[in-house]
Amino acid sequence: MVKFERALSDKCEAALRELAAMDGYNWWKEVLACEELLLAVRGGYLNAYKAGQAVFKIGPKMVGRRPRVKIHYKYLVEPKWEENPYIEFDGEHFCVDPAKVVQTRYQSGRTLRNLIKTAAHFSGEEKKGVAQIIENEPRVVDVEIAFTQSGDAEGAKAESW
Repeated sequence: MVKFERALSDKCEAALRELAAMDGYNWWKEVLACEELLLAVRGGYLNAYKAGQAVFKIGPKMVGRRPRVKIHYKYLVEPKWEENPYIEFDGEHFCVDPAKVVQTRYQSGRTLRNLIKTAAHFSGEEKKGVAQIIENEPRVVDVEIAFTQSGDAEGAKAESW
């Protein structure tokens, strides 16, 4: 049976501390300052949640001296496109400039706000309800659980995204 640990690796934790201590703004400082996000330590990595949606998965793997950060592509859609998601199609081409629809670069003071807005848009009633319970109940320890056929982590999928 694989041992379940609720902690970040020493390397990941050190890298996040270094990002937090850097001069100027960066994505990690914005995540830490954001009251809309819930940070939860998982099995060796960190999730940043909005309305039950995992906006960021941070670690456990490293890219050089920085933690690897993953985000679901659907959160990269510019929030303004949620209001009118239809794009014209001429039978051969989709009439759209991808740079206007999808965020491709992190911009301090803008991108995190947009990611959060888009994540909330994709959150269903169940996830929103669970998020509300978590916000109002300080005794909640964990909000995710997975059962495998064999009862241990060996049968579990290593990464969902």
